[in-house]
This record gives sequence, C-alpha cells and structure tokens, in this order.
Amino acid sequence: MTEDTIIQWLKKSIEIFYKKDLFLVKNGVAERAITHRIGMYLQQIIGDSLDVDCEYNRMGYFDNENLYYTEGDYFAKRVCLSEGLVSDESDLGSRVFPDIIIHKRGTAENLSIIEIKVNGRSGDIMHDFKKLKRYKKELKYKYAIFIELFRNIEDVHLQFV
Repeated sequence: MTEDTIIQWLKKSIEIFYKKDLFLVKNGVAERAITHRIGMYLQQIIGDSLDVDCEYNRMGYFDNENLYYTEGDYFAKRVCLSEGLVSDESDLGSRVFPDIIIHKRGTAENLSIIEIKVNGRSGDIMHDFKKLKRYKKELKYKYAIFIELFRNIEDVHLQFV
C-alpha cells in the first residue's frame, strides 16, 4: 500500500462526507460523529480487505519490541504522552484512542492512523501530532496522517506525519 493509495482513499471519503454530511461541520457536531461518518465512507471505498475503525482500543502484547497477537490476549492500546500521573480521561493521559485507523483486526497489520480536527474548535493540534508520532513509532503504524477540516472542502488540509 502506498501513500498515493491512502491519499486517494481519504480524498474520496472526505468528498463523500462533504456531499452528504456537511451539516455536521457547519453546526458544531462532535468530532466523534464526524470521524465516524468519514470512517464509514472510507470502509466502503477500501472494501473488505482491511478494517476501518474509529476510536479502536485493542491490540496484542509487546515482547522485546515485537508485537504479538494471540486469541483472547487483547488489551487497550497505550502510548505514553505525559510526564507523571494523568487521568486516562484526559487528552494527555496514556490511554489514547485514535480517531480512525486502517488495519486488519486480530493481526499486527497496522496500516494507518488518522487524527482529524475541525478548524476553529478547541484542541491542541500539536498534541495530535505527538499522538500520531508515538503511534507510528511504538505501535508500528505504517502511515500517520493529520487532517484538518474546514467549512469548505477546498480548504481541507491533509498531512503525513
């Protein structure tokens, strides 16, 4: 899978989203609803060869820097984003839930992690970049992508991290 393929998939899913669900961006609907819709369209474009999940939080286990999956041995995905103790409910906590991932459930195949922000809403973009870099490094995602949505599709910004 290449960056060009991922870009084509994302552009097409965002195009469908803007045609069908622009209401969500224009009316301040929660980011989770927006990422769900984009993820749904992305799954339709990709087909059944890979899984597209929003806020997915399960994985296998690490041993000597290798990620292993065994049946029934799944736990919450974690990357450390903070110094000291922070509640897992905080955006700075160690338990983070990616907006959208493209992967194969039950395997070590982690293709892409995607964070989405709607322009003008609260949230630290630099924190999203930090999450993306950690996921890519620690959980072996091949691609990490940040998408910023605006009221107009022409202004949408997509960046590989």
